[in-house]
Amino acid sequence: MKKYSIASLSVFVAGASAAAVIGTQVASAATGSLTYGYGCQDTFNGVLDNINACAASHAFAAQMDGIATKVFNYTLGGTIGPRILEEAFDQGNKVESADVAYIATHMGAWQDTGGADIAGRDFTGVPPTFGVEAHSHNMRLGNEDKGLSVLALAGCTTVAGNPRPDGNGTSTPKESVFESYWDRWNAAFKGGLRIVVGNWDDYYLNNKVGDLFGKYLKAGETVANAWNRADREGMPKNDTAVGSMSNSTTDCWNRVNGMTINNLGNYPRMRDGQVSSWCRRWWSNDSISGN
Repeated sequence: MKKYSIASLSVFVAGASAAAVIGTQVASAATGSLTYGYGCQDTFNGVLDNINACAASHAFAAQMDGIATKVFNYTLGGTIGPRILEEAFDQGNKVESADVAYIATHMGAWQDTGGADIAGRDFTGVPPTFGVEAHSHNMRLGNEDKGLSVLALAGCTTVAGNPRPDGNGTSTPKESVFESYWDRWNAAFKGGLRIVVGNWDDYYLNNKVGDLFGKYLKAGETVANAWNRADREGMPKNDTAVGSMSNSTTDCWNRVNGMTINNLGNYPRMRDGQVSSWCRRWWSNDSISGN
């Protein structure tokens, strides 16, 4: 996937002519059963971008369909688009109806806006201007409907920090001075979100990455290991990252190191003032580190 960095998290939506989010809404599963959903986009400015976002999403869904109920799937090409992640738009068969959400499109982090940006529709310029985007500062996840637990972001620089793990926090205009992981993500976690997985640099997709992530989740691997293994085996040049927040550093690391899709309830939701500590693990090729 091409890199469009933003010091905040935003998701961009393609398809400027679309009047609404395009998608299929599926009835929610019974309380207590595992649910998931996905959103993806491959076409921007009317041109197929060949980032394989939807191929990866469909492969992920094929694995998850055997163990979970799909409650949403969206082509991020309408007037709301990736803003299904934001507090104002995340209810009603959108991300808050799912335990696990897989979002694949252009993403990034620029220093001028803060947070993380997830893109949809059309975009131009550097930093890019998007027709529709979702911004991490506008997210509060885990507090409505069923409540999202696992946010998987298949895109560039969403879980980067300041400085970047490779020390290149000011290497190019696109990579500028990233906002801290805490500043970028605490608003989202204060709703009760349990874990976010993403990337701290360029991110590239194929169907194998999505397939393996679903396969390893289904096999009972931790969310962190499933995400990293999918990249190491499906697209080794990706630099992945996993993060959480909680009321203590110890509990935060317990979440990163131990959370699976089968034991989500073992990790109580932390909200608002309870969210006081953060942790983040990253991989560069086969190396691993954390803070």
